[in-house]
Amino acid sequence: MSEADLKPSPEKMRYTYVSAWKIIGGINMGAADAAQVLHETDRCKITLTSSPDDLLAIIDRGAAAANLMLRGLFTAEEFPDPATSIARQVEELRAERNGKSASVTVLVIEAFGTCEATVGQTREVDGMLLTFDAVDKTAIRAA
Repeated sequence: MSEADLKPSPEKMRYTYVSAWKIIGGINMGAADAAQVLHETDRCKITLTSSPDDLLAIIDRGAAAANLMLRGLFTAEEFPDPATSIARQVEELRAERNGKSASVTVLVIEAFGTCEATVGQTREVDGMLLTFDAVDKTAIRAA
């Protein structure tokens, strides 16, 4: 078997890129106001909301899972129930965000697409496949 046979080959992967911005001045949504979708296509969605937790769930879950993975990698910490640990961390992230940004209007931009990914060593955590540097981020930014 050659070295080329051992290298993972590129495959297509769906991505969701999410960015959130506080709107300061000019627009103020109340906590009970429904989110307003300002623009939506099959590749992009732009939403104005006062409650961004659901729209930022993918970021929160990914950050929590990556944190657990890194803690296990560098400190050999064990997590017998990753789903519970991730849920607890997501709640902590949301509480921290709400403490800093309560009653603030947020503009959330989501971009969707596919890109080539070279998946090497992976770890599945709570239904997410985690890996390092599988995607050329320059290609996503250019899309």
